[in-house]
Amino acid sequence: MGRLVGEHFCTHLRETRHRMLALILDGELERSSHSIRVEAPRDLADDPSGDRLDALFCAIQTAWAWTMRSERYGAPEHLDPLEGWIADPSLSEIQEPAGPASA
Repeated sequence: MGRLVGEHFCTHLRETRHRMLALILDGELERSSHSIRVEAPRDLADDPSGDRLDALFCAIQTAWAWTMRSERYGAPEHLDPLEGWIADPSLSEIQEPAGPASA
């Protein structure tokens, strides 16, 4: 039974990778906040480890950050520059923390 569950999970992951790659290659990122057109082989999602698709995701985020290099790589000014941040359009959704409450 455990093997069947494992096989089902692997099939689900593979199908999810293919759907994600199809969205990327069909222009979803170009229409989204990334505004980037991506070209990649469709068999990229066939890698069972997902490493090749992960590398594509990293390249997409890097490309987006490069387009935002004159704007702190997309990071809002209130983000701590000493912290590690993943450059992504979602950074713009992080709200500035409220100041100390007055007593």
